[in-house]
Order: sequence, then structure tokens, then C-alpha cells
Amino acid sequence: ADVSLQGKYSKVNYNVGFTFQPQISSTHNLIGPNVGKDKHQSVFNFSPNLNLRVKFDKQSNLNFRYRGQRAAPDVEYLQEVIDESDPLNLMYGNPNLKPTYTHNASVRFKKYVTEKQRSWMANVSYRMVQNAIMNRLLYDVNTGVQRSYKENVNGNWDLNGSLVFSTPFRNTSFLFSTTTNAGYAENVSLESSYKETDLESQKSETKTTNVGEKLAFSYRNDIFDIALSGKVDYQKSKNEQRLSGNRETFDYEVGLDANFNLPWSVVLSTDLEYKIYDGYSDGFNNQEIVWNAQVSKSFMKNHAGTLRFKVFDILGKQSNLSRKISDSSIIDTEYNTLGSYFLLQFSYRLNNFQQRERMPRKEFD
Repeated sequence: ADVSLQGKYSKVNYNVGFTFQPQISSTHNLIGPNVGKDKHQSVFNFSPNLNLRVKFDKQSNLNFRYRGQRAAPDVEYLQEVIDESDPLNLMYGNPNLKPTYTHNASVRFKKYVTEKQRSWMANVSYRMVQNAIMNRLLYDVNTGVQRSYKENVNGNWDLNGSLVFSTPFRNTSFLFSTTTNAGYAENVSLESSYKETDLESQKSETKTTNVGEKLAFSYRNDIFDIALSGKVDYQKSKNEQRLSGNRETFDYEVGLDANFNLPWSVVLSTDLEYKIYDGYSDGFNNQEIVWNAQVSKSFMKNHAGTLRFKVFDILGKQSNLSRKISDSSIIDTEYNTLGSYFLLQFSYRLNNFQQRERMPRKEFD
């Protein structure tokens, strides 16, 4: 069930609400180690939310959002035994797990100066998880057996912010924009100390810092438009208990986008990206060049039809590299892509503008 209260004024709009959701789940085990250990779970989920919008003038506004969300643990996690099929990796549950509660809050400020076509946008978001469900890891160096147990932990949170600014130079043909991102996160895990005489788990915190900056310049006229961009992303992960997880990475990227308007309604487009990766695991590509190009032809009345031929990854150098940081691991992953390929596409645009003109207009605040 949802309950909400709304208010709308000249400068302030707000929406306050609550979501109530009873949840019942049960298991009946017919085979396996949990036979006769049926579980029944009844949880009442309560999720408040708030949306507040303040309009300073026609060009600027501030928006605040909050949402709390309660989630019951997966009924599988409440079992005493989850999986014992691998004798070296035993997984156990916890019938005493508590529901997880997540707080999400964000503030966004926007300002746009129409006469100068200049814009600002700042955003800050915060997330905190209470009673997060993690794996408590115990490792026996004598036997090589790892046992994991589901446990509730506190201390997981992250804070992120971004700032975007865009403005033309002298006239609207030249445009400059900058995007700055920063973030900090703490993830808690429970793991063994890997000492032969101490197999008890201990609290382990992974602290991650992210900083990024992107600059872009563009120029546009009736014949062509071109855009140049450069981006740097920095990430640092630190764990005082697990020193092997301490990493620093840099991602560099330079990009070029261009479109040329040729005679006979022909448009030639191309984009080029050069990326450099530094600080990742050994064996990963440290650089790549991705070049795409296309040619399109518009025809029919009002150029409603477009025939487009595009070639992707002309040089065959694209690879997708990503890093995932969790409470107990740092994983670098490189995905294989399709390689070079082409696409022939036809599109037709339906124009209902004349019909819309006959319809009465509605005014919205």
C-alpha cells in the first residue's frame, strides 16, 4: 500500500509518502541437508520517501530526494546449509539474519542562463546500508577448506558528487563543457586472518576513492561540426587487512567526433577514441583505439527516409575492460567484443506535426 501527501506552491513543490509491504515466504525441504528444517519468514517492509523541489527563479532550481528501503533476506540465506557440493568451498546460511535497510539521499542544483546559453548542474548523492548481508569467510590453511557464513554487518556507505558546466565562446558556434566527478565508498567484509593459529574472522574495510575530469570543445556551422574531448579517471582502493587488494588505476581517454554535410543530403560521420589503462592486473590491454564511421543519405518528402551504412571498430582494436570492487575482492574483467562489423539501416520518420497543430494546447506549470 502507498500513502502520499503532495503540495504545490509557486516556489516549492513537495511529495511525502510511505510504502507498506508485508512479505511472507517459506521453504519446505524434501531433500538435502536441510530436510526437516523448514523456514518461515514474515516481514513488514516500510519505505518512506520525500521529494522536495525549490524553484528560485525561471533559470534555477534545487531538488532534494530521499528514499528508505527495507528488504528481507533471501529465504535461502536463512537455511543452515546453502551448498556443500564443493568440499573445498562450503556455504552456510544464518537463520538469525535481520532485514537490510538502505538510505538513499540526493541533492541536485540546476541553473540555465538563457540569454548566454550557459548552464550549471551540481549533484551530490549518499547511500548507507544498515544490516547489509555479507559473507563471513573462514579459511583453514591446513586443509584448504573455505567456509562462508551469511552475517549482518554495518559500515557500508558511499558518497558521490558531480559538477557540470557548459558555456559558448563569443557566439554559439564554439562550445566548452567540463564534467567533474568524485566519490568515496567504504565496504565492510568479514574474513579470516589466514594465520595457521587464528581461523577466526575479522572485520575488513575496503576504502575506495574515485576522481574524474572530462573537458570537451566543439564547433558547429552549416557545413560541419566537430568535437574534441579528453577524460581522466582515477581510482584508489585500500584495505589495511588485505594489502594485496590495494590498487591505483588511471583511465585516460581522448575522443574526436565529426559530421560533414555533403551535397545531395549526404552526411559523413566519424568518431575516434584512444584509451590508455594503467594500474590493472597483468595481461590486460593497456591501450586501445576505436574508430567508427558512417555515411547516410536522406530522401523522400521532407527527408523522411534515411539510408545509413555504418562500420564499427574499423581497426579491430576494441576491448571492454572493467573493475569491480566488492566487500571481499577486486576483479578486473576484459570482455571480448564482436570486432569489426558493419550495419545497413533504413529509417522512416512519421510526421504528425500538422495534426498536433490542430489539437488544443495545454498549459503546464
